[in-house]
Amino acid sequence: MAEYIVYRTNGASRRAVARVEAASEQDACRLASNNVALSAGESLSAELAEAADAREAERNRTSRDLARDTRGGEGPMPEG
Repeated sequence: MAEYIVYRTNGASRRAVARVEAASEQDACRLASNNVALSAGESLSAELAEAADAREAERNRTSRDLARDTRGGEGPMPEG
């Protein structure tokens, strides 16, 4: 079994709605469907959490690096 992130998809919009342990993407969607209400035109999709977590970590790292670069290497500016 692996950990999956389940997304609600409506056209180009995609939003994470559940994180489940399942044997496959289809199984993850089936498990999540017990707790997620779908409107017309919406569907569920799933991907391995490991892949999604790696992308999120990279986005966060890139955002922190960008914040430091745009402030002369100082990092986040204090409020006030």
